[in-house]
Amino acid sequence: MRLMDNLQKSDKYERYPKIFKEVGKKPHRPQKRFKLVINDKNDAKQAWISGIPILWIDSSFTKILRYPMKIPDTIVIPREFIAVIESRLRVHTFDSMTPFTKNGIIPQFEDVIVFMLELDPLAARAMVDRSDIDYKYLEKRIIQENLEREASEVYLQDYLNFQVMETPFNRERLMKIIDRNNIKEVLP
Repeated sequence: MRLMDNLQKSDKYERYPKIFKEVGKKPHRPQKRFKLVINDKNDAKQAWISGIPILWIDSSFTKILRYPMKIPDTIVIPREFIAVIESRLRVHTFDSMTPFTKNGIIPQFEDVIVFMLELDPLAARAMVDRSDIDYKYLEKRIIQENLEREASEVYLQDYLNFQVMETPFNRERLMKIIDRNNIKEVLP
């Protein structure tokens, strides 16, 4: 499949899974047009197998990154694909193609933190504090997604080197909140 304003077959006899929903033909357009319908993790896997860059994020990643927060099941796609996706799940976009690697639909932990910076910056800071991650890659991803302001608001410059933006939050007050939010017991 190739991306236009919609998906089209790149080969006349190309077969496609059920997740590709045919969209009505326009006059004088011989090729069928498709939308991608993703409503669960299996649909996301099918899309990835078909060559669509997609990531799946759910609450299991926040548990792995040692932050007990429930997030709705979310698919993350490149911004260019937003017009061709239909889903009852939450859909999030990334500007960069960097996170869409050959690892399938499983994102790297740093990409989950970048996602969380837009959803809940304080949770993203807690994840950085509590987890062993690749700071260079996280820094690169924050810059690629233009999230320096959100990262500055929760003082991620303590760990990373990026252009710091002015923040309306008082550092002392924010650090007290972060200290109160620390893990006191050992997690299993």
